[in-house]
Order: sequence, then structure tokens, then C-alpha cells
Amino acid sequence: MAKSAPKPDPELEKKLKALDEARRAGVISDAEYVQKRAELLKGQAVAGGGVIASKYVSTTKGNTYQHAVGFSFWYPDGWKVEDVGDALKLVPANAVMQNGQPAEMYLIAGQPLEGTGITTVTDPRVAAVLDQFVAQQISPAMQRKKAPAALALTNGDGLVFDWEAPGQHGATVVTRVYACVLKGWGVMFCAIGAKEPIFNRQVELKTIFNSFGFEAGKQDPAIVGAWFLTATRAMRNEDNVNFTSDDPRRASSVSDEQITVQLNADGTVIRTSIYRMIAGGGAAGGAGKVWIDTGDQKTVTQGRWNANNGTIVLMWRDGGMESYRYGLVRGSLKLLSGNQVQFWQRR
Repeated sequence: MAKSAPKPDPELEKKLKALDEARRAGVISDAEYVQKRAELLKGQAVAGGGVIASKYVSTTKGNTYQHAVGFSFWYPDGWKVEDVGDALKLVPANAVMQNGQPAEMYLIAGQPLEGTGITTVTDPRVAAVLDQFVAQQISPAMQRKKAPAALALTNGDGLVFDWEAPGQHGATVVTRVYACVLKGWGVMFCAIGAKEPIFNRQVELKTIFNSFGFEAGKQDPAIVGAWFLTATRAMRNEDNVNFTSDDPRRASSVSDEQITVQLNADGTVIRTSIYRMIAGGGAAGGAGKVWIDTGDQKTVTQGRWNANNGTIVLMWRDGGMESYRYGLVRGSLKLLSGNQVQFWQRR
């Protein structure tokens, strides 16, 4: 016989409603709200039956993460937040392991929606993008199980999407995505892994998702102004034996790109690039012959920028976005992305 859904607790609902009103009125902060809400919900039954097992609930205390673009969220004490480039990775303090490997993974990613016409999470294009993301980035074996479930948030409306696929030894692997649209951004909170730890951590996951917020991004006054970078590249075919002196395959080329980025105090950014390439060839030591000279090609791109807590984000009008760790080193602006380092000079 199927278990009946637990009856709602009128007293709990009254407390949650009062808590929501206190947050909307500004009586309590976002961090206080999510902490108090987690305390109220701790131990409550979750969808599908059962009670949250204590091993999955690490704490009701936590911290607030603030991204440079203005996006913020609460996360429990003991959890780690790692910037992995295109996303933020959350690692629980008590992460479940299976066969020596993590059985659960959590990612937060966002994308500006300017120019797309998408204003709500119920836009059918949101589901289509998420289906494509799961199939291409996680596994084509993942199948969406049902229509997304609505989830009311204090900052708007959210949807919860579920995909499943068969795993090893008969286990089920799931992908659960919490999605919302906030201040012109599409944001997703993605949980991937074994079904049990993912579903049994729903109190914490919903609390994190419900804390999502967007404020005006910050600009670091120390780096406001114009910055300049020159990139020169040269290429030469060293095979001087097989080709005659006037053979195009004996060509050499050099390109030069001069880039200026103007970071304005109002959050706008203008990038100006002047690029030129010259390619030619000829006998070694001779004057050579020029086949290509592109001349100066100027490109101007506009957008917005934010910088906070050592991260700078450049968001371009064409939809492109760049994120770097940054710092000032002897008057130069150091930008770090992966293993690539750039040093920009004041203009």
C-alpha cells in the first residue's frame, strides 16, 4: 500500500509564513532567513516519503557567497565553494562516497539573458536548453522523467527538473536541476549523482536555492580606468629544403594586436582592438615577398563589468562573458584564467 503524504503542520506553516513576511519587510537578512527556515524544516518529511536522515544534514548554520556579478547565495557551514571557471562547484562537508568516488556533485551556473526575450523560467526555451545541457554535458542516457515541478521562491518562481539513467549494478543515477530567472539572468543549481544522497539532501538543496539573489554588481575602484595589452605572434615554416624560395609554403607571418579595455566607474566597459597581420616569404636572408597585409582592423565591443573578492567578470553585449582572478602587481593588472596569465598596463 502506498504511503500517504504527511499532513501539513499548521503551526509550522504559520511560522514559515511569518518568516517570509519578515524577510520581505527587511526585518531579517537573507542569511538569517535561510538559517531560520532550515531550522524550522529540519527533520520534516520530504517529497516521496521518508524523513531526512541526519547523516545528510550537515548544519543549519552557514555563510553567504557573493559573486562579482552581484549573485549571492547561502551555503551550510562546512561546505566548500570552488570557482571552476564556467560554474561554481559546491562540496558538502559530509559528501557521500561510493567505491572511492564521490556519489554526489553540485554545480551553480548562470547566463545573462539579454537579447533572448526570456523573462520567466516557464519559457519553453528554458526546458529545451536544460535538456540539451544534460544530454551533451552529463549523459545522453539521461531521460527526463516528468514535467518540471513549480517551486515558489522568495525572489521569484523556480522550477525543478529531474532526469534519470541506469547506473552500475542496477543503481539509478539522477540529475536534478533547480532553475530560475533573476534580474535578467538564467540560473541553475544542478545536482548529479546517486539517487539516495541527492534526494535525501533536499532540505539543504532547497534552502540554498531559495537563498539565490541578485544585487547590483560591485566595481573595484582600484582598477577603474584604461588598461593596455599588446599581443604579438610570429610563425615561420622552417623547412627551407623542400620548397623553392618563392613557394608560398615557405611563408612566414607576424600578427600584432593592441587591446585597450576601459573600465568605467558606472560599470560599463569598452574594449578596443586594433589587429594587423603580415604574411610573406622568400629566400633566407633576402628581402622576401609580401602576399598578405591585412592593414589595421579595428573592433570595438561594449558591455558591463563587475569586480569583487578577487574576481573580475566582463559581460559583452553579444552574449560573451569572461571571468578572471585578478590582482594589482607593481602597477600592472594581473588577470589569471586557468594556466594563462596576462599583465595589463595603465593607459
